[in-house]
This record gives sequence, C-alpha cells and structure tokens, in this order.
Amino acid sequence: MREGMRERGREQVRAAVEGELRLLDPAVRASARLVRELLDPEFTEFGASGRCWDRDSVTAALALESSGEAGPGGGPGDEAGPGGPAGPITATELVGTLLAPDIVHLTYVSERNGRRVRRSSLWRHRTGAGWRLYFHQGTPTDPADPGPARPAAAPATAAGAAAGPPTADGTRGTADGTTP
Repeated sequence: MREGMRERGREQVRAAVEGELRLLDPAVRASARLVRELLDPEFTEFGASGRCWDRDSVTAALALESSGEAGPGGGPGDEAGPGGPAGPITATELVGTLLAPDIVHLTYVSERNGRRVRRSSLWRHRTGAGWRLYFHQGTPTDPADPGPARPAAAPATAAGAAAGPPTADGTRGTADGTTP
C-alpha cells in the first residue's frame, strides 16, 4: 500500500511539472484556450515585475506577447525585459514536492533573453477539472547568483523535464519519476 501512495505522489508531481512546462511552450502561450485550461479560475501571480496578475490578465498578456505586441515590461513575469522580444524560455533547477493530496509545489529558475527569474508554483487538482496552476510567483535574480545548494539537474524545456532526485517518500523528482 505504501508503494502505491508513493507512486500516486510521483504521478501528481509529474502532472504538475508537465503542466508547468506546457505553460512555457510558445504554442500553448499563444492559445488563450490552452492557457485558460491550465490556469485555475482563482489563479493569482505575483510577477517578477512586482505586478499582480489574475487568470484573465495573464491570458490577455500572453496573447499580446505571442502576437509581438507586448508593450514595455513584456508580459507575466517580464522575462522578455522592457519592450524586448520574446525568446524561448528554459527552466532549470526544477523541483516538485507533493505538499498534500492534490497539491504540488514546484520551484525552478527560468531564463529568457539572459534574464533569470526564480519561480514558485502551486498546482492543485480538482475532480472534473484536472491539474491547474493556482498560484505563481517570479523573483528576478542575478545571473551570477548560484542560489541554494541543490543536486545538479539538467535544463528543462517545454519539450522535456528535469528535476532534483526523489525524496525517501518518492514525491519529489523528475517528471518521469527517475533520478537524473
């Protein structure tokens, strides 16, 4: 029974990681429908710019970003920089932790156009709605800042995931449940 609980925990972390990486995918970011499917109706973000975002404002900003019309400050998280073009987003140091049944906390560092942002996301599962991003925060960081000491993890992109090693209860690790 304990092994079944561990596997369920790994599956929940994996689902949250997959959702987070989908939100970094340019094709998903360009689709208001796909973005709304991944954001909880009660979604809130404290962006790297200091701005507070909700589901509707993020969806609108990402539509502008994908059309190339994002104004000064870019979109949510401001990874593009003031008025800068949007480039691909990479994620490193990705770690997922099951906090409670159907609640997963993810942390990672994103980089886009040379700008690094430490990120924290809370994903929750609701019957009938699946996994949705409930809360997100981005904090800009100095590119020279190594951050907390963690085991090395491979970079992750929207096409694949990487994260830290699993804990003793198996609820933290790579998106595929293996050790990098």
